[in-house]
Formats: sequence, C-alpha cells, structure tokens
Amino acid sequence: MLDYRLVQTAVIGDRNSDLPVILPMDPHELDFWRKAHPSYNYWCGLQLGGCGGELSDRRYTTKVCHFAHHPGAPVCRRTANGESSADHLFIKQGVRRLLGERKLRGTVQTRDLGTGPGDAVDVHLAGSRRRLRFQLSPFEYRAWRSAADELAADGYDVDWILASDGPVTQQIVSSHGYCLRVRCETVGGERRVHIGAEARDRSLAWAPLEDCVLTPSGIVTPYVEEIRLNPPRPKPLAFPLQGEWCSRRPPTSPRRPHRCSRRGPVSSGRGREADRRPHRPHLGLAAG
Repeated sequence: MLDYRLVQTAVIGDRNSDLPVILPMDPHELDFWRKAHPSYNYWCGLQLGGCGGELSDRRYTTKVCHFAHHPGAPVCRRTANGESSADHLFIKQGVRRLLGERKLRGTVQTRDLGTGPGDAVDVHLAGSRRRLRFQLSPFEYRAWRSAADELAADGYDVDWILASDGPVTQQIVSSHGYCLRVRCETVGGERRVHIGAEARDRSLAWAPLEDCVLTPSGIVTPYVEEIRLNPPRPKPLAFPLQGEWCSRRPPTSPRRPHRCSRRGPVSSGRGREADRRPHRPHLGLAAG
C-alpha cells in the first residue's frame, strides 16, 4: 500500500511565498512536470505552517512521489502535509485572478484561527460594504457567532463560503435561501477550486471558481440565480401511525371548510363507531 502521509505541497520562490504547488504523485506525471518547470525551486513555506527550509522533489515507483527537506534543514513541525494542506493558498490565488478579471480592487488574506494558517481566507472588496469568509477549518456555533460578529463589527455584510463537509447554521441558509461551499480537486500540479450552491433541501451544485462572478455584492455561481428563481418546494410532513408512515404536503392556499353532515360528527383517523371489526387504523389527510 502506498503511503500518502508524505509532504505533498510546497511553495515556489522562497520561504515567504504564497504561490502553492502540489507535487504529482505518479512518477510518469512527475517526469512531465520536471520538463515543464525545470527552474522551479520548492520551499516548506511559512504560509503552509512549515519550517521555511528548501525542499526537493523525490521520484519513486514503490511509493508516491513527494517533497523532502534538504540535508541540514531546520527541524520541521509542520502538521499538515497532504494534498489539501495548501488549499487556502490555491483559493487565495484563485480569488485574486477573479478580482483581476472583473477589474475589482480588494485584499485577500489567509487567517490562522488557532489550528494553522489554512483555517480561513478573508476577502475584502474595496469600495463595498461586503466581506467574504472562506471557512476551511471546522468550527462550532459559538465560534461562528463570534467570528460573524467580529467580521460585521464595522457594519460590513459577510458572505460565508464553507468547507464541503462543514456544518451549516440556520442563519446562513435563512438569510439567502442557500449557502455556499468550497472544495478543491487535484489536477496535475495544482488544486482547482470549485464553489457549490446548496439549497434548503440540501441539493448541491458545483461550479469551477472561474465560472463564478465576483461583484461588489459578493460571489455568484451559475446555480445561485436558479435557486433564487426556483426555490425547492417544502418536503411533505410525515409521521408514523402504528408502524406506518402517513404524510401530507403543506397547503399552498387556504381550502374551503368541509360541511359537516347532520347525521353526526365526522371522524378522522378512526373507523366508524358501529364498525367493530378489527382493522389497522389509517389516517386520511386531504391533499394540499
């Protein structure tokens, strides 16, 4: 079995660089990579939580190709080494490109919230009252509430883009009718950023970051407008009745009341009193 716990990511240029790279794990892909980028030098970057030492690429056929520190490098206490360990820098670069394409001014900064430099990415759009927060590390509700208050302290609106497996607060979904998510996929020597729009019914549609639109009012995916125009219908209410499930769809318009028979009260959920034969109760509900 191949060992995937080795150092897979680095930065290019120097120890302070924020230009990330992921080393191809396949030896033949690494051969092409070396020919395409003969002048690259790699560093265990400080923005990766690394030691700042220089790295070299190692080619193997019995285990995945990976980076290794040069002899005499400082002791490295970096804890995140896998292919997702530089996602915050790939997101940072992707948002910068998007800003340039839209000719928008703004700042993009990574944030260490206590577990490492890849906890979050903050985007401040110049000339607008909006901030974006890519929340990559797990967080609980109290931590989210505190961060939301901090980001909105100066009267800014905040758009949250959560990790693909991160929790969602009801406030985020109720404010827009959807929430945004982010994930990265490995393609060659980089991680491609994708933004997902998750509707109230938990349906989720992904789009490459380059297909999204960044405006002073926030980031919009091709599917956000579809969710706004066609919100998912509420799921039928359902509950068990002696082992069976009964359901009805919530009414969308008021119904005219039924007229009661003069012969006696209308029963619902029970058989007639005169019918003493044993039977399984069934609850009948009118369709909404």
